This record gives sequence, C-alpha cells and structure tokens, in this order.
Amino acid sequence: MSSECLRQPRIEVARRELARGHVHGDAWRAHAIIQLREGVEIFSTLSRDHIALEEYPIYPQVLANLDAQARASMDAEMAARRLAHSMRASRRHRTG
Repeated sequence: MSSECLRQPRIEVARRELARGHVHGDAWRAHAIIQLREGVEIFSTLSRDHIALEEYPIYPQVLANLDAQARASMDAEMAARRLAHSMRASRRHRTG
C-alpha cells in the first residue's frame, strides 16, 4: 500500500481500488472489498459509540434544560431527519 493510501480515508481508498479492480482483475477487487469491509466495521463501531454518548449521558441533560417549545422544535427536526434518511434508504434499496 502506498503512503498516499495511508493518508486518505479507508472508504475513499477502497472505492478507488474497486474501480481499479475492473481494470486490474479480481485480486484488486478482493483487496478493495476487504478494505471496504474493515472501514465499514470501524465506522459502525464509532457511530454506535457516538450515538451511545448522545443518547445516555448527553441527551437527557439537554432535555432537562429545554423548554417545551425548544423540545418540540428539536423533536420536529429529528423527525424530519429520520424521514429524509428513510427516503434515501428506500431509494437506494430500489436502485441497488
């Protein structure tokens, strides 16, 4: 692996490697898939840790200090984010 690869996010490197695999054959593709899986595992772990920190020690403290209007606004914003995420996931599922 080149030093350039070490400075870039694993996902970007894996994406390029997958694209290159179409030219260079199965060995490149297999290597890229392994890198992509490792990157996804790392990202998933970090995301779960981040969510756990938000949900347990941080979120309850924030809610305790919000007035009803601010909480309703925050709830509406989160509902909109969930809907947008759901719609993106649905489109990906239909096209992929």
